[in-house]
Amino acid sequence: MQTQKNGLNFGIFIEVIIEMKHILTLKNLVLLFILLISSISMSIKAQDIGAFEDDQKWFYVFDRGEFHRLEFNPVKNFYVGGSFVAYVDFQNRFKVFYNGKLFELQDAVPTQIGNSDFLFGYMYFRNLKILWNNKIETYDTWSYRTQFGDSMIAYIDYMNAMKVFQNGALTTVETWADTTFDFKVADNMLVYFDQNRAMCVYTNGVKNTIESIPPKEFKAERNTVAYIDYIDNFKVYFKEEMFTPESFPPKSYQVGENIVAYVTNDNTFKIFHDGEVETLLELPPKSYTIKQNILTYIDNQGFFYCYYKNKKIRLENFTPAKTLIDNNVLIYTDLDMRLKGFYNGEQVNISNEAVQYQQLYNNVVIYKPLPYKIYAYWKGKVYPFEKN
Repeated sequence: MQTQKNGLNFGIFIEVIIEMKHILTLKNLVLLFILLISSISMSIKAQDIGAFEDDQKWFYVFDRGEFHRLEFNPVKNFYVGGSFVAYVDFQNRFKVFYNGKLFELQDAVPTQIGNSDFLFGYMYFRNLKILWNNKIETYDTWSYRTQFGDSMIAYIDYMNAMKVFQNGALTTVETWADTTFDFKVADNMLVYFDQNRAMCVYTNGVKNTIESIPPKEFKAERNTVAYIDYIDNFKVYFKEEMFTPESFPPKSYQVGENIVAYVTNDNTFKIFHDGEVETLLELPPKSYTIKQNILTYIDNQGFFYCYYKNKKIRLENFTPAKTLIDNNVLIYTDLDMRLKGFYNGEQVNISNEAVQYQQLYNNVVIYKPLPYKIYAYWKGKVYPFEKN
C-alpha cells in the first residue's frame, strides 16, 4: 500500500465506555472487541451539521447550533456527511468543513466523493483518499468501481482484487473478484461474489458464504441482505442468520437498517424485523419507502404511516406532498405546506409557516418559508438565520 500524507489534522476525539456486569468468556471478549471497533467508527458521526445557500447564493454551514459563512460565491456542488461538509467552490477548489474549521484539500475537482455518515473519502482519478487517524492519506493509486458505505469503503484494484477499508485497515478480501457481477457496500458490510460465483458477505474481517449459486437479485443495508434465490425463495440474511420469510418471490421489496418491507405474491404488505415477520396491511400500499431505519407508506385511504423501532404509527390522514428521511428523522409538509416531522420517535411541528424549501441532513433540518427567510431545526429548537 502506498500512502501520501497531506498534513490535514482534524483532531478527532473518540470516547468509548464499556460497562461490564458479568464474567467474560472468550466469545464475549471477541464480541466486545467487535463492538468496540464499531463504536470507534460510530463516534465520528456527529449528525449535527447541514449546509445551504442564501438568496444571494452565499454558502453557509449550520454546525451544532451556529451558522458559518464559507463562501461569497456560489459553490458548484456540496456534500453533507455525518460530521463534515465537502464542496467544490466556484474556482473548482475542493474544500471540507470539519470540526469548526475549513480546509482546502486540492485545487481540482474529485472524480467521486463518499459523503457517508461515518467515513470521509474521495477519488481523484484512480487515487483513493480517506480520512482516518487525524489525516487524509492515499490508500491506493489504482482503484475502480469504488463504493462508499457508512463505515466501509470497497473497491477493485488493478489486479482485480477485492479490497475493503474498515476500522482503519485496508484488507484484501479476495485476490480475484468476479467483476461480471454487481457488488454492494451497505452501511457496515460488503455483499459480493467470489471466484466460484458464490454470494458472500464480508464485515469486520469475517467472510461468510451465504449462497453457492448466485441469486436472481439482492438488496442490502445495515446488517441485512434480502434476495430472491435461484429457485425463487425470498430470503433474508440478518446478523449472520438465514431466514426464508416467503417461498415465492415478492412483487416488490425494499431493505433498510435491520428491516425489510415487501409486498407478497398474494398482495399482503409485510415487514421483516428481528427475525420475525409482521403484517402491516392486508392490501398493497399505494407507495412505500425505506431509508435508514424508517419505513413510510401510504394505505389505500391515503393515510400516512411510519414504522420505526418495531412500532407502526399513523402520522396523518392525508398523503404528504413531499417526505424526506434520514437517521431517526422524517420530515414532511402538510396540506398547507407547513413543515412537520417525526424526530427521534416524537411527532413535532417544525414550521407554522408554509415552506418553499426543506432539506434534511441527519438530525439537522434546513427550511425556507421565503428565499431570504431561512431556519435550521435541530434537537427540538428552531435557529433563525441572520446574515452577517
